[in-house]
Amino acid sequence: MRLFRAVRPDELADIRLFHRLRNPNGIDVKYFTLSEAEAVWYARQAVAAFGDPPYAIVAVESGVDFTPMLFVDRGVRVVVQ
Repeated sequence: MRLFRAVRPDELADIRLFHRLRNPNGIDVKYFTLSEAEAVWYARQAVAAFGDPPYAIVAVESGVDFTPMLFVDRGVRVVVQ
């Protein structure tokens, strides 16, 4: 299953440095969308609402065929891994 995540510049730098997704201390999960378009929609909302810096979209492959889904931020479908 291919999943997508909108990442801020600091998380993108961390991914480039360590060649993997990591959680900061105190964070147990990461949210992923099921489509690139939904990740872009989330990123645009965050930039507009909070003044966040531009996001990058990363894609990952998951060995999980089905993951429980949640809805966040005006209907963006996400899975938690």
